[in-house]
Amino acid sequence: MRTTTERSARTLLAAGALALAAWFAGLAILAYAVEPSREVIVWAPEGRLPALTSLAAPVSVLDTPGGGFIRLRGESKGFVGALYAGGAWLVLPAAAGTCRSARPRRAA
Repeated sequence: MRTTTERSARTLLAAGALALAAWFAGLAILAYAVEPSREVIVWAPEGRLPALTSLAAPVSVLDTPGGGFIRLRGESKGFVGALYAGGAWLVLPAAAGTCRSARPRRAA
């Protein structure tokens, strides 16, 4: 028999996992529908990454941190859809000015 504390912890864990999944799904939909950024982080099987960089839609490779991730810059409208069609599992907008940003930050 489970205690109330165990049920509360499981409920909280499930709610957190659902919120996290909804967040990533929302970002993926935003990247596909609106393309808010030309720079994206792509997650795909490592065997498909070379094929993603040679799509019909021109993209530039900015960073390859490994683990199935690659940072790209799209050069034309609709490149996110082409990435999904090429086998990408998840495409998220990349925030400029992050620690792995390809653009150098200016000193204050």
